[in-house]
Amino acid sequence: MKYVLSVMVLLLAIKCVYSKNLILESYIRQDQTIVYSDQTMKTSIGVLYEGNHVSILTDTDDAFEVIDELNNISGWVNKNAVIIQTKYFPVKKGNKYGYITSDGKEVLPFIFNGASQFIESIACVKVGDKWGFCDRNGVIVIKPILDRSENFSNGFCILEKNGKYGVMNKQGKIVIATKYDYCCPFENGLAIVTIGKYKGCIDKSGKIVIPLKFGRLQNISNNCYSYSYDTNECGNVKTGIISSSGKILKNPIYSNVNSFRNNYLTIYTLGWKGAYGVLDKNMNYVLEPKYSYLDTFVSKEKLIKAKINKTDLFGYIDLSGKYIISPMYEDCSEFSKTDDLAAVKVNEKWNYINSKNKILISGNIVQASTFINGLAVVKYEIQNGKWKYLIINTAGKTIIDSTDVPFKEAWQVLLSEKNIFTVYNEKQKMDYIFENNGKKIWPEE
Repeated sequence: MKYVLSVMVLLLAIKCVYSKNLILESYIRQDQTIVYSDQTMKTSIGVLYEGNHVSILTDTDDAFEVIDELNNISGWVNKNAVIIQTKYFPVKKGNKYGYITSDGKEVLPFIFNGASQFIESIACVKVGDKWGFCDRNGVIVIKPILDRSENFSNGFCILEKNGKYGVMNKQGKIVIATKYDYCCPFENGLAIVTIGKYKGCIDKSGKIVIPLKFGRLQNISNNCYSYSYDTNECGNVKTGIISSSGKILKNPIYSNVNSFRNNYLTIYTLGWKGAYGVLDKNMNYVLEPKYSYLDTFVSKEKLIKAKINKTDLFGYIDLSGKYIISPMYEDCSEFSKTDDLAAVKVNEKWNYINSKNKILISGNIVQASTFINGLAVVKYEIQNGKWKYLIINTAGKTIIDSTDVPFKEAWQVLLSEKNIFTVYNEKQKMDYIFENNGKKIWPEE
């Protein structure tokens, strides 16, 4: 059996894919050893494989929590592998937040001043002006006494109290004292912390792993961080790369270091003649720094937005540096991670092309987003400077028109790599939930 864990873009709504009488063909530990092959579950944590879908299961008091690839709850199954609840996700109605299921059923009332996704069986909710946590029955399990909090991850969450940050466990106990000026969520077992102008990293016991001596420190994945000794909050600074153990991998010779994407890292060198290049996970150059622009999303499978000279037009190259689509566009987007489409700008209007440089969608489009799972948001000029927003599919067909479901800005639409998206209805002051074909799921008529 081949195990594939696909990385998805997290947006607001994810639909549960489980049927009411789910039969588990196999139940597998996180180390991928098979525990059993019947319908019952006898261990407390593992990975469920159902076709090409991969989920992590964790044991709660009365059920197994089904976690999707993005660490979001898809639902709960009991210990006979029968689904007992589907995914909850927060929506806003008026000035209050509540929770609905993926089929649009309201399950927790609209009583919260703020609400987050359910992670590890509980969700961070705002009551009055303080934050606490509730379970999936709406019961407050950690009192709302916090000035600010993040969601739990692996049993821990970041909290703010009296202007200082620390770490709390799921029993509500503070396990790392609130002594930091800021603390980022844990990633790969480490959290970036700040005291005064300096940053470093601690582990989950509170031990300092990377000393607090950096003006800037950012997780760029692959167990690496970008760092700078410069404490200036603005402007270009000399930036290098350090490992999670504190080993210097690259001296501070860059003015900008992006995050790893598919084991590739886009950098920008220092100086007025600075240029973009690409490093691999071994810190070797794949593309030498000679470009005036390179996309931050680099992969073997997708073409890369690029231009060599500042006066050039944009085109697309591959990882060898060869132009596959010659420089001919005033601007362009990256190629979609889910669809073979990119937005390109010619004569102040946007079209969509495929990787063969064939125009597939055109019109009076003055703004264009990248496609996500078959949908994109465009700003469409009607006439004489009047315009509207549309959500379109890969055939260019309108799925949602802003004259029908009023929204004023593209950011009020949240597309997902699953088959659900949300639109904030300006008139009704609430989120609307749709399937990708335009069918409304919530609110019900």
